[in-house]
Amino acid sequence: MSLTKFLHYPVSDLSKQEILEKVTVQAVLDEVAFITVMNANKMYLYDHSPACKVSVDASFIVLPENAINLGMKFLGTPLKEWDLGGVEIAKDLLAQTNLKAFLLGAKQEILDMVKKHPVYARNIVGTHHGYFKNEDLDDIASLIMNSKAEVILLGLGSPKQEILMQTLRKKLNHGVLLGVGGTFDVLAGVKKDAPKWTKRGLEWLYRAVQDPKKFKRYLKVNSYYIYRIIKFKMNLQ
Repeated sequence: MSLTKFLHYPVSDLSKQEILEKVTVQAVLDEVAFITVMNANKMYLYDHSPACKVSVDASFIVLPENAINLGMKFLGTPLKEWDLGGVEIAKDLLAQTNLKAFLLGAKQEILDMVKKHPVYARNIVGTHHGYFKNEDLDDIASLIMNSKAEVILLGLGSPKQEILMQTLRKKLNHGVLLGVGGTFDVLAGVKKDAPKWTKRGLEWLYRAVQDPKKFKRYLKVNSYYIYRIIKFKMNLQ
């Protein structure tokens, strides 16, 4: 499925158009499939959260965020295309395909704002906020299936959204599950998308300015990202 490796992490070397085409084909099959995102944070979780690693390894597409593109270019094996993170692909799935989408995560008022968006709203067939308990999952799965959704966007953050994928796989009979983190805030216009000048490795800094409480986490995972590359370059894999 066009998977390659960044260090020992799986990523898909696909153009945006190829991704949308593959999702469109996959979404109508009678099976549940995963799309996950690889970035500095996911690298750390891949190595420290077995449940997250399982979902990433089971994905038919692993989207490379720009930090991965930057690392691949540094290692001399550049990928086909930049700007393939969760925000970008979620926008295009809602705006450029006819796939029916279900949004799970964030606050309900955020989801209601996305549902009113003049571009993104047309394919949204259902929503549910992200403040639920495990005992609610059967009802949520029924809501998703009754909506006839073909793409389910999980905006719950990692590793929660990757762990939930494993649970929903057993409760749904079809659909493509895509973990999109804080994307719903961007789609609703509550947070601005990262500007172009950040798109070659500084998106984390822009997000840290937006939400200073996350700075410590960004510092940890970015340090881990640099550590893994240095270790690889020194042949100490």
